[in-house]
Amino acid sequence: MKNKGTVLAVLILSLGTIFSSCQISNSTQYAATYSDGQIPTGVYVLYSLQEASGKVFEEISQTAPELYMQIRNDNEIIDSTNFNGKLIEDLIVERAKTEMQMHVGANKLFEELKLNLTDEQKEFLKQAEGYYEENEDNFKVQGISKESYISYAENIQKRQVLFDYYYGENGKNRPKDEELKKYFADNYLKLSIRPFRYGTDENKEKSKEEAQKFLDSVKDNGFEETWRLEEAEAKAKALEEERKAKEEEAAKKQAEKTAEGNKVEEAEKSDESAEAESSEADADEKSEKNTEKEETPEEARNRIKNLNTNIVEKLRLKSVFKQKELDKIDNTNVGMPILADSVSNKAFFVIVKQQTDEQDFENIKEEVLHESCERPFEKLLVAKGESTNIKFNETAISEFRPSKVQKKKNN
Repeated sequence: MKNKGTVLAVLILSLGTIFSSCQISNSTQYAATYSDGQIPTGVYVLYSLQEASGKVFEEISQTAPELYMQIRNDNEIIDSTNFNGKLIEDLIVERAKTEMQMHVGANKLFEELKLNLTDEQKEFLKQAEGYYEENEDNFKVQGISKESYISYAENIQKRQVLFDYYYGENGKNRPKDEELKKYFADNYLKLSIRPFRYGTDENKEKSKEEAQKFLDSVKDNGFEETWRLEEAEAKAKALEEERKAKEEEAAKKQAEKTAEGNKVEEAEKSDESAEAESSEADADEKSEKNTEKEETPEEARNRIKNLNTNIVEKLRLKSVFKQKELDKIDNTNVGMPILADSVSNKAFFVIVKQQTDEQDFENIKEEVLHESCERPFEKLLVAKGESTNIKFNETAISEFRPSKVQKKKNN
């Protein structure tokens, strides 16, 4: 359960564009009922907007990046576009129902285990309440009551506490480090990556040539060293351009001096002043160089390596590369550079797989924990929610389908 504390701060921006002109009638006041209560429709709206859409779009981005780019640029087509045999809109609705089951399950478990929110979380909820009150009219137009808003915000905080209870340090269901390390080894790659973007098809061939040139250099020098050489070449080029600019400026001044022979004395004084300023600048530069600690080659390599080496989840690579390219990356030996083409990103990537170590695992251990425990945690909350005999109000859910809300906004 990843931290969602910052989600609410930006909700108003999204809701203002998506849920304008939505009113809730008596028949659509609640999206679901269960043995001990009801879930306001506003809670369903919030889950639909946040968790449900996020989950569905994430899955699409990982397996069908071209489709993801299409729907991201035109949200209205989700009611007429299929993904894995279902309308994208139907998938969002299904996921929102799951979130409501988890909502009830989290509240029940939190109460049964007699857990408490932290002082920081309580303070966050006070701020959320104040935020709602400041924007009350806007939220009410969108069909989100204060009760809905606080219920949603509180439930997200409760899920964090529950996750820590089960999977945090000393948690009763926390996997052993050996299991986490296996998940890390199976699902993550450490890659050094250099993109060569072409943007338009006209630049594609030139971009590929540049990428190939870099790749050939990597074979001779290694990734970090090649990048360092490129940095040095870029710096030398910048210095050369600066030198030429100074020469051009000096020539321009000389021409002006010759043309204005009647102002020789003033021109000489100007030259002397410029020379003095130049000497002072040179002295300052030398002073700075003397006070700066010189970077060793090893420090330079480490700096470049840290800048350009990423540990990435294999699933996330699916949003960038097609399966053929993914297989190429996965099957390449450590240290061997390859060229991968990303149509969705319109770029060629020079990629070198690196050997992961213990420190790499420790650096993202919490991320690995959340990734590996997310599904069992969701199943736990859903099962608890289902045990309360939850029933969905299909009238409310149908009324607040994303496409209908969008049409109301446009009207």
